[in-house]
Amino acid sequence: MNKFTKAMVLALLLALLATPYALADDVYAKIRGTVTDATGAVIAGVQVTATNTLTGLKNPTRISDVIASGLDQYDGVFVPGGHGPMMDLLDDPDAGTVMRHFHETSKPTAVLCHGPISLLSASPNSKEVVAALAAGDVVGARAKAEGWIYAGYRMTIFSTAEEQQREPLEIGGKVLFYPDFALTTAGGDVSVAAPWKSYVLQDRELISGQNPFSDQALLNLLLPALSAKQKLQKTA
Repeated sequence: MNKFTKAMVLALLLALLATPYALADDVYAKIRGTVTDATGAVIAGVQVTATNTLTGLKNPTRISDVIASGLDQYDGVFVPGGHGPMMDLLDDPDAGTVMRHFHETSKPTAVLCHGPISLLSASPNSKEVVAALAAGDVVGARAKAEGWIYAGYRMTIFSTAEEQQREPLEIGGKVLFYPDFALTTAGGDVSVAAPWKSYVLQDRELISGQNPFSDQALLNLLLPALSAKQKLQKTA
């Protein structure tokens, strides 16, 4: 397994910490239509069952185990979206350890859609920051976020306008706080484009994409960044 492959494996592991939420975000759907026989006649009273075959995601490797195996072996980290990161990555101490490692080593850190919210985990007081945000305490959240390693970084994330369109459909309610508001409050230089438009930003090691439609643009920045970092390591 080469280093580039390992970078992608780490991305998968980070995503899977929030598997129940991430999967639900991806597979919410309704099936409508008719079932017909070979002649085209409609068959009444048919019941259709959809089965999730992604059984390999039921027992993901824990981030703590990845850390124990050594983060130096990885060239980069990628955190995808879905509401999972909003539930258990944003203030997870192990996620914070991972994010700080890639910041300190200037290795590519790519985050997409809701994924950028995981950057909050690198705050010295991430749980307190999140609690203040959830309580609507902007002043308190800003104070608790002091010392955040990504303060001042240009970044993007799933916008309030996009979240307001999706939250009734995907979570049946409202998120505790809107992602772009949270990162701005913590000290990020956040900007977003019109809903569902591809939009990416790169600032130092951080590469962020606003929504799922930003995936190709993000990849176009991530791959050269990984290649450049590997070349630097070989000449060091």
